[in-house]
Amino acid sequence: MRFTFAKELRFLINNDMKKAQIEYNSKGKIASWDANRLVREYIGIAWMTNDTIPFQNLPWDSQVRIRRVAAVISGYLDYNLKESDPFEIISLVFSNFDNRKVLSESNIDVSDFEQLKKKLCEVSDESWRMEHLLKQFQLNEDREQLLNVLLRYRIATEELENTFSGTLEARTGAYIGTKALQGLYNSKLQECNRRVDDMIVLLLGSTFKRTFTERELIEHYNYPTTTDDELLDWQTDNL
Repeated sequence: MRFTFAKELRFLINNDMKKAQIEYNSKGKIASWDANRLVREYIGIAWMTNDTIPFQNLPWDSQVRIRRVAAVISGYLDYNLKESDPFEIISLVFSNFDNRKVLSESNIDVSDFEQLKKKLCEVSDESWRMEHLLKQFQLNEDREQLLNVLLRYRIATEELENTFSGTLEARTGAYIGTKALQGLYNSKLQECNRRVDDMIVLLLGSTFKRTFTERELIEHYNYPTTTDDELLDWQTDNL
């Protein structure tokens, strides 16, 4: 069994772009964005947003994915993306310290706070200790730090998951090794990631409760009109 570089890279690209869409396909929400989708899509592009490479120097497909996330954030915050750097818009929600103002204006109601505490206890291997720590948890003071830790975890696990999401090596041995490692952690890791994503959404608060259609985002917040299929075609043509 042998695999060509182009076929495997196409698989990687396709898998990366569509991974965050699976639940939306099954629920008929592929043309909409809620906070869960925003978190997942941000995690996928987080490594591009550290200013190592200026936005205008990134590949076209990366610019589209970043502009999508920035447009959705603009929708939630009612900002004009046309007059702002996409990286700056994204940092208003997902960068530690830079997101302080947005968080302070996005309340977490009592029921969501109780749900957050319940989820934290569920993922802890010592729930009694977590319950004790949560008694000391000050929402206004500790929320930003907790959000930062959860985002760092998700970005790190995304990198781990993507490490073995496809095979660039043409030999059968590499393919077998990859499949074996995927079997060890994929389903467990994905379930953990979903639970962490839910906690991140709760921490974002009331500002991020609503859902946008892509049509709304295109008409009002400069959301790119490029489709996933067009992105995939471009990426395949530019291997």
